[in-house]
Amino acid sequence: LAARHAHAELRADELRVTATAGPALAFRRGADGGIAVGVNAGDEPATVSLDGGASGEIVHAVGRAREGGAAVDASDGELRLTLPGRSGAVVRVA
Repeated sequence: LAARHAHAELRADELRVTATAGPALAFRRGADGGIAVGVNAGDEPATVSLDGGASGEIVHAVGRAREGGAAVDASDGELRLTLPGRSGAVVRVA
């Protein structure tokens, strides 16, 4: 809930799923898609595409991602989020 209060985009009506990978899911919120969310319900690490953006910064993490292991990578022209198992993260996309 703290993340929803801190980022107006997380309260927006628009939601677009950008990737699924087994038990992991990524989606974008807001009209401009400036916020991406990744969730990994599995036990193993997973990587999902955030569909666009040159860079990203994790602004909120839950579960095992709070302990580290979550990372945003923009190599090869694709923005990706890697999450440990049983975790999630909110990413500000630039």
